[in-house]
Amino acid sequence: MFLLFALFIAGWFVYKTSHEIIKDKNPVVEIKTKSRTEFGIQIDSMVMIHDQIEENQNITQLLMSYGVSAQMADSLVRKCDTVFDVRKIRAGNNYTALLKNDTSQALQYLIYEQNTTEYVVFVLKDSVMCIREKKRYSEKQLHLPAKLNRASGRLSRKKG
Repeated sequence: MFLLFALFIAGWFVYKTSHEIIKDKNPVVEIKTKSRTEFGIQIDSMVMIHDQIEENQNITQLLMSYGVSAQMADSLVRKCDTVFDVRKIRAGNNYTALLKNDTSQALQYLIYEQNTTEYVVFVLKDSVMCIREKKRYSEKQLHLPAKLNRASGRLSRKKG
């Protein structure tokens, strides 16, 4: 009797697991990706252009080369007067232009890298503004091959 009852339960279990009703054959799969940011700005949906300031190029000329009107460029320069002196823009320094990713490709942000640690963000969205920032570096250990000169007690990098 017990054996018959055990076979009945086992048969019922096999039947139930092999005939499960699937309610939704096409489930919605949501894949979350980490959004990309640069200079503290989310850049996932923008066109990014990296370039350098040319010789004798000023901020107004640079902005106008991206379709910004002279009036808007002048307004931006005036608003940035207390944050950054635009006359200090130097040829050879890097800048990044962030454009809308649509047919207009309107300039949204212009980031001027003053040096390796400081940059200025010119915002050209609904209202114009200027923000001065410092780059944030993540702390990572860097392992360089080196040897200790026992005579002087100094480390020297290995070549090779």
